[in-house]
Amino acid sequence: MCSDVNMGEYGYSDIVSGVPVMIGAGGAEEIIQMGLKPLQMKRFANSVASVQQMVDKLYELNFFDK
Repeated sequence: MCSDVNMGEYGYSDIVSGVPVMIGAGGAEEIIQMGLKPLQMKRFANSVASVQQMVDKLYELNFFDK
């Protein structure tokens, strides 16, 4: 498990989340998609939403350089 930027995996893009990854010499090389049960998918969706809320708040507070 590693935090990586989702690029369409699990139905999410441009958001960092903890997902299973293949790690190689260059770091995270591939996100491994696993079949999730409905409760797991709901919990994952809640986690992604929580991260997105935090990122949105940081942008609102001009935390990131432009």
